[in-house]
Amino acid sequence: MSNAAPSQVKSGDHVYLIDGSTYIFRAYYALPALERKSDGLPVGAVSG
Repeated sequence: MSNAAPSQVKSGDHVYLIDGSTYIFRAYYALPALERKSDGLPVGAVSG
């Protein structure tokens, strides 16, 4: 474990915050509904 002091933020330094949960949410709900045969077997992989 290091005992180094944290560096100070100087004028001109940039901090970027990215909210990744919005990208995951959008990608998940952008998927079409999974296709199923009449017996309930998923066939989404063969539909393209």
